[in-house]
Amino acid sequence: MEKKTDNTVRLQDVAKKASVGVGTASRVLNNHPNVSEEKRKRVLEVMEEMGYRPNFVARSLKTKSTKTIGLILMDITNPFYADILRGIQDEVTKADYSLILTDLGTKGNHLPKAIETMGDKKLDGIIYIGNQVDDDSAQLFLDTRRPLVFVSTAVILVNKELHDDFFSIEIDNENGAYEGVMHLIHRGYKRIALISGVKGDQNSSVPRMKGYKNALEEKGLHINPQWIHHGEHSFKTGYEGMKGFLSLSKVPDAVFAISDMAAIGAMKAAFELGYRIPEDIGVIGFDGITHSAYTHPTLTTISQPRYEMGTKAIQLMLDQIEGRVQKGRRVLLDYRLVKGGSC
Repeated sequence: MEKKTDNTVRLQDVAKKASVGVGTASRVLNNHPNVSEEKRKRVLEVMEEMGYRPNFVARSLKTKSTKTIGLILMDITNPFYADILRGIQDEVTKADYSLILTDLGTKGNHLPKAIETMGDKKLDGIIYIGNQVDDDSAQLFLDTRRPLVFVSTAVILVNKELHDDFFSIEIDNENGAYEGVMHLIHRGYKRIALISGVKGDQNSSVPRMKGYKNALEEKGLHINPQWIHHGEHSFKTGYEGMKGFLSLSKVPDAVFAISDMAAIGAMKAAFELGYRIPEDIGVIGFDGITHSAYTHPTLTTISQPRYEMGTKAIQLMLDQIEGRVQKGRRVLLDYRLVKGGSC
């Protein structure tokens, strides 16, 4: 039978359809041993059939807390995540909680299995830092019946009603990219290339490319398709992208990379080919990772508040666990332009 997705289903509704008392349904929900197997099975089947999702406030999870939060992360080797993790860990320690981490690697193909595994554990909530969330993955998360927080993760849903179930923490990626490219333009650069991420990625590639194009179009500057390179957020992508740009008959005079890792890789390629930065070609990155302050010249970048993203994620998680909030929301944090010597 097809599940209903009406999030107004109450425990009373489940109890009525299963022909048991609300107290019995509550004991099943809380895994209390004093319930017959026949009633337990019937209640669980009705919960599944009706798409019931527990109200975390009503359940008062604080009194049943295991003091453990699950974290599903996309590629732990990416330095962008280091300060986010530090913020999460500091706030988790302060709240006397513990953390269980699952690393998906660069592709994220194992997300359904990771969600299932986390859902099977006795966790108070789940934080996800990874690829964009669509309706299918959103439903997988909801099926865990845990409080959820998404960090630096676009929530792209056809069913807009599902937005009420999620807390997300991010920045305005489109406007950040726009300001970064405008900085290049104000410094006198006119032939500006883009090192982007994976095509169609709503987390960063799509909004940051839009910001890039908006800035160029506003100033009447040419957008050359040959000056756009797609790849992963990696040193290698930036390195290969810059080498490709500098092999063209008409080379750009600046590069906007949508990650600092790509920007640093691009700088290395430019130096190897005998180009001076910023005199011959300017470079600007995005993220503000620690490495950006130790390049030569230092990298100009749009810095994200990564540590704050981590602390805010735990604060929002605890707000849900302890019943202070009931309806999800999107939290936008501020970014800032950090001026270095690369442009």
